Amino acid sequence: MEVSEVLSHKSKNKTVEITSPDATIAASATALVERAIGSLVVCDDAGRVLGILTERDIVRGISEHGQAALTLEASELMSRAVVCTPKVAVDQIMRVMTNERVRHLVVMVGDRIKGVVSIGDVVNSRLNQCELEVNVLRDYSRARGVATRRFV
Repeated sequence: MEVSEVLSHKSKNKTVEITSPDATIAASATALVERAIGSLVVCDDAGRVLGILTERDIVRGISEHGQAALTLEASELMSRAVVCTPKVAVDQIMRVMTNERVRHLVVMVGDRIKGVVSIGDVVNSRLNQCELEVNVLRDYSRARGVATRRFV
């Protein structure tokens, strides 16, 4: 399975939410809560991806700066955006997420943002795939059982 399939099966938030590098952390946190999402892609005026601001980044910022973190700009707390293409295998992005210790990958086609894949999207995709495999095996074993009883 490829990242493109994960993106196509996302149940909500198919649009990519972006913010400017000079948006305050307070405004960014409000946007995350209002949109029920875990990250904002930080883009410059030309639409180039500069990084990603996640809930984790905000928590770290508050831990380091206290209440003053809310007045910082997104560019001051954002993480490096880890990117992939829609053609990358889900197994590969699972490894990348684990090795890089990130929960969100920005999916790019050339210099255009195609979407954002979260660890939740990947886990949901993998669970659906496992469920399908179990059902196929169950159907196969039932069919074999019926065939064996008929011919023995």
